[in-house]
Amino acid sequence: MLEKTRKRAVYASFKQGKDGKPKLAVRVVTLHPSTYSWHLDYFGEEDLEVGEYKLIPLGANKTKIEMTFNNKWKRGEGPSRARFEAHAKKAWDNYTPVLERDYRKKCK
Repeated sequence: MLEKTRKRAVYASFKQGKDGKPKLAVRVVTLHPSTYSWHLDYFGEEDLEVGEYKLIPLGANKTKIEMTFNNKWKRGEGPSRARFEAHAKKAWDNYTPVLERDYRKKCK
């Protein structure tokens, strides 16, 4: 984590590149608490990504998240849609418990 404020989070990470070597990526997440949404700008060595996220209430104890992404690969093709979605699901399987814990802490 490089920066974390009420309006923005910036963090850097490495992921394995197509060539098997680690590739640096920086994510800038702009938070919009009043609309329960946030915006992602991702700058990677192999690709660029823009993402939009919005939380939609579905009743007293349920919330849905809508996500849209636009990816641009710098060289060649990126992963298939199925592979991209599988990777995103794996990431959200990790993010979800953290978000839920943070939410419960703020509700106390």
